[in-house]
Amino acid sequence: MELRSLCSSNGELRLGKFECAAFQNLKQRLVSGPPRAIPTAIPRGCACVFTDGACEFEDGHPVCTIGGILYHHHEGSWNTRFFACRMPAALVQKWSNAGKRHLIGPVELFAVVVARRLWGSYLNSSRALFFVDHSGVHAACVSGTSRDTVWRSLLVEFERADAVPMIGWIARVPSPSNPSDAPSRGSSNFPFWGTCSCDHPSCCMSGELLSPLELKRDV
Repeated sequence: MELRSLCSSNGELRLGKFECAAFQNLKQRLVSGPPRAIPTAIPRGCACVFTDGACEFEDGHPVCTIGGILYHHHEGSWNTRFFACRMPAALVQKWSNAGKRHLIGPVELFAVVVARRLWGSYLNSSRALFFVDHSGVHAACVSGTSRDTVWRSLLVEFERADAVPMIGWIARVPSPSNPSDAPSRGSSNFPFWGTCSCDHPSCCMSGELLSPLELKRDV
């Protein structure tokens, strides 16, 4: 989508870091990426992903956390995977220094990108549903671009994570119906099917391992 927006521009075009990153992704796919394949057989498995983010203040500083849940059905059985992590303080501070007054949007988009990277083995070339409860994140993921530089940097990472494309659909879910709200706030009170495993993702921007949240069970 970043490159498509360039095609509709008029006059002199100056390539910034996001446009250059988009061209790098395109070059990577053309040179060494696998061919796009859409299976015609009935899929043997399906995946549903829910993500969410939270932003609170402690001692005047923003503390941002993310959560995600994957429900995966394969060969007649369900399994559930999830993550519950704290975002890197340095990244949150960088966004704040860039003038971001409302951090919840990029935090929720960050959770989507982390989930796509983390669960690539379940999502690559598979049919998958992504559910988010933030209207702006939903619109950005569908369009693949944004006027905001922080959002665009995250969308470039989402595109990179989708190098082996999933056959996906991104939809909005009302916040009260989003089960990933629980792990994003350090709660283990969410529904699961079959086995339930906790994963430990890395930051989609720096590659550092994200700090896990201590999970508590709501009474």
